[in-house]
Amino acid sequence: MMLAEIHQVNKGNPLYDVFDDLCFKAKNLYNAALYTFRQSFFDDDAKTLSWMEISTMFSKSKQADYASLQSKVANNVIKMLGANISSFWELLKLKKKGEYDRKVRLPKYLHKTEGRFVLDFRSGTISRKRGERGEAILCPRSYNIKVPTKVKGKINCIRVVPCRDYYKIEVIYEVSDSQMKGKGCIAGIDPGGENLLAIAFSDKEKRPVIISGKKIKSENCYFNKVIGEAQSKLRPGTYRSSWLNRLWTKRENKLSYEMHVISKFVANFFDESGCSKVVIGDNKNQKQEIKLGRQNNRKFVQIPHQKLFQMIEYK
Repeated sequence: MMLAEIHQVNKGNPLYDVFDDLCFKAKNLYNAALYTFRQSFFDDDAKTLSWMEISTMFSKSKQADYASLQSKVANNVIKMLGANISSFWELLKLKKKGEYDRKVRLPKYLHKTEGRFVLDFRSGTISRKRGERGEAILCPRSYNIKVPTKVKGKINCIRVVPCRDYYKIEVIYEVSDSQMKGKGCIAGIDPGGENLLAIAFSDKEKRPVIISGKKIKSENCYFNKVIGEAQSKLRPGTYRSSWLNRLWTKRENKLSYEMHVISKFVANFFDESGCSKVVIGDNKNQKQEIKLGRQNNRKFVQIPHQKLFQMIEYK
């Protein structure tokens, strides 16, 4: 089972400028590779290139954006573009079968000056040796970036994800799967708004449990109000500010904390109740097609149910 240790690198941290520069270069490479793919896609007389062919082409020609990054990091950038392209092809197939009714679009370019792209450090770019304080060392021969971490064992991957006004470092590592202790009892989860989770059991002797969603709903309402007031004070044509970015970041951190608390409680509760299997109700496109009225739609849609399900699953 893969777990992630997450850190935030804010402005003022020495690592911020380092990651900002590298993510900017990654954005340039992503756009260059996407341009090459789009040119081959629209050329009826040429073969549509795969991400591997584009990576090989850039490597052999020593393309400027490719050469500005460490080779394995650059290859991972184009590989992630390949994942976006694969999603495009899959949606086209569903569209032809009549199973997808929305317009299918090619991946879009990232903004020329404000755009940043994810950095993915894997085997060969993470040193086996650690820093004096146990830091993970990225690309010791070129960048020699020391990333603080509490992970003692082998690190599978380190991702640097650009966010509004900070960078998120995800240290991915592997742990052995923990099996549920129970035998036979099955639990079912139904997500909602006022009642965040309604839990029932196949064993009739066990009473159903309801996890209230009022606290998360209250947090959402508060931040909607504060963010709305901050947006109203912006100049016409301006959509961002450092204060607004901090509010969004604070909201995300607060909701993430609440989700971790709830998911830990639910996972421990299932363990103590002797459950061997958990079934989660998940209706496809329920948030896209919901019709509860403008205010109720916003309250329900802003609850990150899928994120909560993922937390429960790995815990």
